[in-house]
Amino acid sequence: MKLLLVLALFFVLSACGRSSHIEQSYPLPTSEFVTTPPPPEPTTAPISTPQPTPCPTHRPQIRLIPYEPEYIPLIQRWSGGEPFLTEHFLCDFDYLMHTLRLNFPLFGPAYRRFGIDINALAERTRQAITENSITCPHAFSNILATHFFRRIGGFGHLYQHWEARLHLVLANIYRYSMDPYGNFIHAYSQRIYEVMRADAAIRFYGYINVDLGEYEAGMVDPHIITTSIMVPGEVAYVNVRGFSLYNLDHDRDIIFAFYEEIAGFDHLIIDLRQNLGGFAEYFYELFVFPNLTTRLEGSFYEFFSAGHNNRIYADALIGDYLAADPGSLTFHYNAAEFIAENSMPYFNEDDLTVLHNAIAWNIQIDPHVTERAFEGRIWVLIGPNTQSGAEVASIFIRETGFASLVGEPTAGIMGAISAYKLLPNSGILVRYDLGYMTDSYGRSFEEFGVQPHYFNLPGMNALETVLELIR
Repeated sequence: MKLLLVLALFFVLSACGRSSHIEQSYPLPTSEFVTTPPPPEPTTAPISTPQPTPCPTHRPQIRLIPYEPEYIPLIQRWSGGEPFLTEHFLCDFDYLMHTLRLNFPLFGPAYRRFGIDINALAERTRQAITENSITCPHAFSNILATHFFRRIGGFGHLYQHWEARLHLVLANIYRYSMDPYGNFIHAYSQRIYEVMRADAAIRFYGYINVDLGEYEAGMVDPHIITTSIMVPGEVAYVNVRGFSLYNLDHDRDIIFAFYEEIAGFDHLIIDLRQNLGGFAEYFYELFVFPNLTTRLEGSFYEFFSAGHNNRIYADALIGDYLAADPGSLTFHYNAAEFIAENSMPYFNEDDLTVLHNAIAWNIQIDPHVTERAFEGRIWVLIGPNTQSGAEVASIFIRETGFASLVGEPTAGIMGAISAYKLLPNSGILVRYDLGYMTDSYGRSFEEFGVQPHYFNLPGMNALETVLELIR
C-alpha cells in the first residue's frame, strides 16, 4: 500500500502532463547547431538496486545556497485603479529571469541540444516589450509567447499558463489531494494551489462557471487509444497518443478487451512515438500493473538548485514522499559528492555550477496479480515526439527492464518536480521543472532523451525495426 501511495503522489503531484487542455503548447525547438551526440550506449541496461533508507526523524530541508541576491531593482508594483505601464511588465520579466537564473537547471542542456542562448533570448524579449510600449497584461503575455516561450518550445516544462480553464482543470485535479473536509493531504499540492489562487493570478485568468460534470465528460477522447492485429496469432499493436486520466476508465475497457482478444500472442507493441504525455498513472494502470508478476527495481536521479523558489516546492514534495514511504527516495545535500559516490561517468560537470542537491528516486514495485493479462513479450516504441508523462513511463521501462524500448531518443521534456512563479504585476503564472534528471550513468534525460534499448535499424522506422527484430 505504501508503494501505491508513493506512485499516486508521483502521478498526481508531479503533474508531468503537457495536455493541450491545460497548457499552452509550443512546438519543440529546433537547433541551428548539430545536436550533441549521445555517449556510447552501455552494453546492458543500467539497473541499480535501491539501498534501504532509514526512517527520518524530521522532514529534511533543502540546503540554502550560500548567497542568493535580492531582486534588484525592486519590483515596480502595480496597484488596482492605476494604468499599467511598460515598466510594470519590464519588472515582471526581469523578475522572471532573476528567478530562472537562480532556479532553472536546464539552460546548459538547452544550449547544447538546441542552441538556445538564454541571455540573447532574454535581451530580445526585453527589447520587444520596450519597443511595443506594452500597457496591457494580455499583450505582455503575447510578447512572452512570441519572443520567449515559443523559442524554448516547452523544454523543461518552461512555459506560461495560457487560459482561464486552467483553474477549473487544476481544481479538479486537486480533489485527489484533499480530504473530505477540504484540507490538503499533500503539502506540494497546497503550495501549487496557493500560487494558482493568488489575487494577481485570479485577476489575469479570471473565474469560469462551467458544470464540472459536463466539462469532464467533454474531456474524454475516444480516439486516444487504438488497437490492431499486425500478425494474426503472433503480433498485436496498440497506439497510445496521450495519458489522460479523464480517459482512464474508458480506455481500460478497451485494453482489457484487447488482452482477451490477443491471448496466446507472442508479442505486444505499444506505440508512444506521438504521445505528448499526461499522467504516467495511465500507463501503469493499463499496461504495467496487469502484467507484472515479479518485483521490479531501479533508480533514476534528479539534481536541482537550492534557490528560494525551488525550496518552496521541493521541500514540500520531498516531505510528502518520505511521509508515504521513507524508502522512496534518497536525499543528498551535495550534488558533486553524490555524483562521485555513485560513479556517473557521463555527467556533464559544467552544469554543477547551478546544481546543489540530489535525489535518487528508488523504484520498487511488487506484483499486483498472479497471472499476466498478456503473457508474451512487450515492446514500446519511442521517438522525439514522446514527451513528458510518456517519458516518465519510458524512464521506468528503461531503468527496470519491464519492456524493450525501440526507436529514437525521446524529447527530453519531463521533470519529477515542477515549480511555479507568479509574475506579480501581470498575474501570469510560469511553470518550470526544477530538476535536472539523469540515468544511473549520469546522462541528462533532458539533453539526450530517454535512450531506447534498440535503435532504429538503417532505413527503418521504429515499427519496422521491431517487426524485423521479431522476425
